[in-house]
Amino acid sequence: MRRILSLVFGILLASLAWGVTQTQSFEPPEGSAELTRSIEFRCPVREETCGQLVPDILSQLELPNHLSKPSMDLWVPYTESEPFIRSDAERVWNTGMLENLWVEVRDENYSNGVPGKRIVFNLVKRDGDPVAPTGPPSPPRGFEEPASGHERLYP
Repeated sequence: MRRILSLVFGILLASLAWGVTQTQSFEPPEGSAELTRSIEFRCPVREETCGQLVPDILSQLELPNHLSKPSMDLWVPYTESEPFIRSDAERVWNTGMLENLWVEVRDENYSNGVPGKRIVFNLVKRDGDPVAPTGPPSPPRGFEEPASGHERLYP
């Protein structure tokens, strides 16, 4: 179910953020710096809430404007995107919509060997009305450590 939701939201993100109409595969120039490749949204505690959360979260992010866009031959270095990941996470957390939030980064290289990064927003929806956070989030029990192969970026 998680993979299906990730795929659906990945396709939604691609169509909303970039208007990609081609399915052709594009590769960055060999020797490129590490690139920001994609965003993924996960709701690992309550998967059924992702459909409700993602459109609201996506509308608040600046990061989609700072991703590589292969169909446009636009390649964005990860170092240029990283500040937007952190500021977007902070902005989303401060809405009070979430009980918890953590962001991880995963290596996802292109088929020609150019290094790429996938940004994973892990969301836990708050029950009821939004509440102003009183401090930074802390991942819930069982998610204290990054997933295998991931690096924790926020908090």
